[in-house]
Amino acid sequence: MVIEILLPQFLSQTVALQQQIVPYPIDLEKSAALCEAMQHQQDSCVLVAREGNTIIGTVSGFCCRGLAGSFLAIEDLIVEETHRGSGIGSKLMDAIHAYGQERGCQYAILVSSGFRKQAHKFYEKIGYIEEVRGFRKEL
Repeated sequence: MVIEILLPQFLSQTVALQQQIVPYPIDLEKSAALCEAMQHQQDSCVLVAREGNTIIGTVSGFCCRGLAGSFLAIEDLIVEETHRGSGIGSKLMDAIHAYGQERGCQYAILVSSGFRKQAHKFYEKIGYIEEVRGFRKEL
């Protein structure tokens, strides 16, 4: 298994995997344009876990900067169901944390839908604490 930055040839598999947790349709053409733009930025990335030519996990990270410092926002962590519990999620999170640390982020945040109870247990297991209340507004 390899963890690497998303390459364009694996975009459709990655989008299909993300579609399992994203509650609205993902437009592949828009995703391709976003992927291209992200490859030229220093503060955002999509990482994938790949076995051969098959994507088995993904996570996105975005470095956010403010006057009080920088933090890493993590989105769309998902591991293919048949591979859950095998350590891939932990390896993806280690890699995205390293990405944030390399860019000077002081902490990481993430949000998770209320119904994803197993994901919440995983986040707590790897050191996340539920100490803030999150809000989201569709734009």
